[in-house]
Amino acid sequence: MKVYKTTDFTLPWYDFTTLNAIETCNRWGLVTYRRGKAMIEPARRMPLEAGLAMHEFFAAWNVYDKPALRDKHFGDKDKLELLMALAGQAEPSQRRLTFALEVLHATGFYDDPGDTRCTLANIETACIYWSEMQTGQYEIIDVEVPFDITIDIVQDYYSASAFPIRYVGRIDAIAKNKKGELYPLEYKSASRIDQPYLSQWLFSPQLTGYHLALRTLVEDFGADYVSPYATPPIASYAMLEAIMRPIPKNPRTSILHDRSTYPRGEVQYEIFEAFVRRNVAVSDLWTAEAATAPVNVSQ
Repeated sequence: MKVYKTTDFTLPWYDFTTLNAIETCNRWGLVTYRRGKAMIEPARRMPLEAGLAMHEFFAAWNVYDKPALRDKHFGDKDKLELLMALAGQAEPSQRRLTFALEVLHATGFYDDPGDTRCTLANIETACIYWSEMQTGQYEIIDVEVPFDITIDIVQDYYSASAFPIRYVGRIDAIAKNKKGELYPLEYKSASRIDQPYLSQWLFSPQLTGYHLALRTLVEDFGADYVSPYATPPIASYAMLEAIMRPIPKNPRTSILHDRSTYPRGEVQYEIFEAFVRRNVAVSDLWTAEAATAPVNVSQ
């Protein structure tokens, strides 16, 4: 498997969400993400909306004291000036948190009467708790970093699959450790953080895809990114930081926050390759069949 920056933009593209949806349920994933047909949903997807709003908080917190990243992340300078002005009215020790909370409110998230867990109040509490857990032991280099890479896999037993393919996505943050190594940082909010939840990231294709993508981005980290390194080394791991939402009133033995590193090497790359292979193969087979027998989404 070879991974490099995309130069042929006519190749079919996939992202983790699409491939994971196909993996979870072929029909739903293919109809929704490859056919572009929206399934009828009875209600808002509150956990997804809450997660997106919290990601804006995380990004705002990370760029607050980095003017270059602030300007890059917030395209609307008038809006940014207003947010900074609001933060400036708080006590100095609270300005960063105030800025991030103002960004959270600016996302437009609002409560749903039918959901008492994914409320703005619960999101705020989780975000504030998350902010208190930030140690500053690593440096944030960039946030919400898009990537567009090509994965070139030698065809063998999946001869029906069209390789190479484009793999696109966005890395929540890129961090640098004390050794000067870069690594992808993924943020998650979850209703429960326990050992089964944490164990799933040991071989997660999502984290592996980000780690592979970062390998293609490093040459940019001297010109387009805020970094003193022209070609910084890549750490042999990815980091995942999870926060429980909502924060329970009586946590007892619950894990409320976790920040762990997960090694990325040949085993994880092989699992990622197999993940891409089988789901692209399913997509290709469905596309070929759909050309002669379109899917009836009403069934």
